[in-house]
Amino acid sequence: MARAPSKVRHSDVRKALRAFQQAGLLVGRVEIEPETGKITVFTDAPEDPTLSSEARADRALTKWLAQDK
Repeated sequence: MARAPSKVRHSDVRKALRAFQQAGLLVGRVEIEPETGKITVFTDAPEDPTLSSEARADRALTKWLAQDK
């Protein structure tokens, strides 16, 4: 019996980690939900009091998306 295609690929995780590292964040751990394909990255970096968590995530996502172009 063949396996169903994976919702998360190794390259997806690599790109997400690279985006966090390029944003200057230290990656602590990564959690992947195989059923949904959700990738959650936790950092070890101290919180920047001037940025909200949404702003930090937005910055990391913007850099990650720009990398594909």
